[in-house]
Amino acid sequence: NLISTGVFFRYRNYETQVHVVQKMLNAGYDCHLDIVGSTELDPQYANDIQKMIQEHNLCDHISIHGQVNEQKFNSLYENADIFLFININQSWGLAVFEAMARGMPVIVSDSVGAVELLHDGEDSIIVDPLDSTEIMKKIIDLYDDAIYKRISQKAKFNTNQYTWDELYSSKMVEAFYKIGT
Repeated sequence: NLISTGVFFRYRNYETQVHVVQKMLNAGYDCHLDIVGSTELDPQYANDIQKMIQEHNLCDHISIHGQVNEQKFNSLYENADIFLFININQSWGLAVFEAMARGMPVIVSDSVGAVELLHDGEDSIIVDPLDSTEIMKKIIDLYDDAIYKRISQKAKFNTNQYTWDELYSSKMVEAFYKIGT
């Protein structure tokens, strides 16, 4: 079970995720993708993705939930195995760290800010956001229990080491002191 979260904007690159699911099914792997995020800011893009899902006969394998309440959100996360964040040249990726803190392996595009703190193959998997074949192969790699468990544990451990103070606040205070002197 795959999950991806984010407000529907074109840079979210949900079309590549649709292709990934289709390729996995064609290769004989059963999977389901839940997409969670408001569709209201770009309803045309949300409609385009829904139409794509229908055209490829993937309605049983991809669900667009839109914006959900906290209970539904937590339920979707609890049923997910892998988090996808394969945006194109946009976004920091706080959702990546939220998924990692839950012990979920994340597949993240090489073009988002979060990769500055990640370690490919150790606590995350970093991919080209346009290469649906590579993404599919990385998901299949996670079918190996040893790989899944190693990345899951390292993801959870590493995110517990990150604090707002360590990553942001203390660096901002330090920058202000440098400017003031």
